Amino acid sequence: MDYTEIIANLATVATVINFASGVEICYKIYRQNSTVDCTPAPFMMGMLCSFLWFQYGIRKPDMTVTSVNVFGFTLWTAFLFWFYLYSKPKSHLNTHIGILLIVIFGTHFLLFYGLEDVDTALKVAGYMGVISSLAYFASPLLLLAKVLQTRCSQCLPLPLIVSSFCTASLWTLYGLLREDSFIVVPNGIASVITSSQLFLICIFPRKPQGDLTRLVI
Repeated sequence: MDYTEIIANLATVATVINFASGVEICYKIYRQNSTVDCTPAPFMMGMLCSFLWFQYGIRKPDMTVTSVNVFGFTLWTAFLFWFYLYSKPKSHLNTHIGILLIVIFGTHFLLFYGLEDVDTALKVAGYMGVISSLAYFASPLLLLAKVLQTRCSQCLPLPLIVSSFCTASLWTLYGLLREDSFIVVPNGIASVITSSQLFLICIFPRKPQGDLTRLVI
């Protein structure tokens, strides 16, 4: 087993753990028997990202990228189905799911039938994967602004951030070893974003200053 294969296996395990973050949301939905205060956006974005990277993986070809995203797409689909079961009313969600399916099937037909050149299809799939990953990882930037404003890191989910940092760092290293810029760029940026979140957790307390004052008194 060479170094690249070791990193690939570690990245796969880290990604599976990171995907499992959706279990917490599903459990919350089950406990409250509703989707109040929950959003399907992470599940839908996870489905789209996994689908696009699967398309890239089968064209590269890269079995590590392909297999982990087949698993991810299946898992995110199951999470979205769970959300759908508890969602009331469903009309708004039906619209969003319909748009998602149109994008997925439209992309599939574009890459398989619209682009005859394999290299062009690979590049298009790669760029789509990069854009979707950047959109997925950029969402926590809104939380960074809140932390800086309140000077409290309570809103940042530490386990998920640590998991995301490890996952992105391993995929960045894997991309460097494979000399694949499509893998390096989004995961390198994700590593910077998650490391900045960890830095804020280190310098700002996990509880508001008012709560700390009450504890001291």
